[in-house]
Amino acid sequence: MDCIPHAAAQGYLEPFFGSGAVFFKKPPSRIETINDLDGEIINLFRCIREQPEELMRAVACTPYSRGEYEQAWDHFKAGGQVRPDGIEAARLTLVRYWQAHGSTVVYKGGWKNDRAGREYAYDVRYWRQLPERIAAVAERLKDAQIEQSPAVDVIRRFRHPDVLIYADPPYMLHTRKGKQYIVEMAEEAQHIELLDALKEHPGPVILSGYDNDLYNEHLQGWKKLHRRAQAEGGAVRTETVWLNYVPETGGKAYETV
Repeated sequence: MDCIPHAAAQGYLEPFFGSGAVFFKKPPSRIETINDLDGEIINLFRCIREQPEELMRAVACTPYSRGEYEQAWDHFKAGGQVRPDGIEAARLTLVRYWQAHGSTVVYKGGWKNDRAGREYAYDVRYWRQLPERIAAVAERLKDAQIEQSPAVDVIRRFRHPDVLIYADPPYMLHTRKGKQYIVEMAEEAQHIELLDALKEHPGPVILSGYDNDLYNEHLQGWKKLHRRAQAEGGAVRTETVWLNYVPETGGKAYETV
């Protein structure tokens, strides 16, 4: 993310980790903490960090098949986020995410597959490359602290001027197409509690969402940037980023809330 300060804080916190897209793109900080209440996601990244070779082997032995995809969703619908074999749960999570077409975290779409007219079976190829990606992710995660606590609790616990927070919560429900997360923030009061905690933080804060009156009302004086981003179903929408500091934008215009 371009708006992360070049003079990066010593600490970095993501209270809503999700896929970790920003974390994996940014340079490492001295102390990094990632947090998510979704046990399935936390189990996956713990296995990648602590047992990468076992997970790589399990994925390498998994065929790209509709049967595997259906099994992964059956496991999820049965409430299988917690099971003794963490590696197997992590493998099923990867199958459910990587072999899906048009799915969300909680709603099942179709099984993604290639048909005639393309030079390669790209979906199968990408699946076969996944073990190599796991190795790279494991290297990046090796020094990260993995939390599983309510986001507001973690934010308040890391209240220090040298901690940069990137918060990417479930966006306000009225700005998107229905519920899409295992752990939702469906109530306005939950967003207000989050905003209050972020306003109290003495260090730099970056907050993502879709532009809305509630955030603008509570974040008076913050800076605001807009960017185009891919949303649910592959649609392109304008995403908003609120910051409690003046961003280094390279000349790109920003607003003051």
